Amino acid sequence: MLINTIYLRQFLATNTACLILFVCACWVAWPSSVNRKLSKSYDDKDHIGLRLDEVQITWVVSLLDLGNAVSPIFSSFIINRIGRKNTLLLVSLFFLPTWLMVWDSSSLNYIYTARFLIGVSKGLAFTAVPVYISEIADHKIRGMLGSTGHTFMTLGLLFSLCVGP
Repeated sequence: MLINTIYLRQFLATNTACLILFVCACWVAWPSSVNRKLSKSYDDKDHIGLRLDEVQITWVVSLLDLGNAVSPIFSSFIINRIGRKNTLLLVSLFFLPTWLMVWDSSSLNYIYTARFLIGVSKGLAFTAVPVYISEIADHKIRGMLGSTGHTFMTLGLLFSLCVGP
């Protein structure tokens, strides 16, 4: 029974850490579901937030990846300095304020800033989660737990596309 309890704890810790990847995937897929409703060319009563032209929408989509490109510069330093678990906690602190910035969306700069910050957070998460899982997982179940991140990413993409704006 002790072995099952140990594996159960590792499984729960892995799933908890992978929730960050779920949220990152929601951010990745978010522009796909709201692109049409944010577009200036969309004429409907259901229009949400700002009306953006094609160039602005391109920046909204691209800024996540630009933030993601910046994060490897300091992610290994942060992970080694404050630890894997604390890095994941730090990354999770970015999610609520950035969603609120986009939800308010009174300014295009809010959306730009939120997408860039989430890109940085995504890069940190994609560095910290696999390291964290490989360190907590027993060698017998490490492969199974290591693939959990990809599953959560896929579920996050699916969730964001199904729920939509």
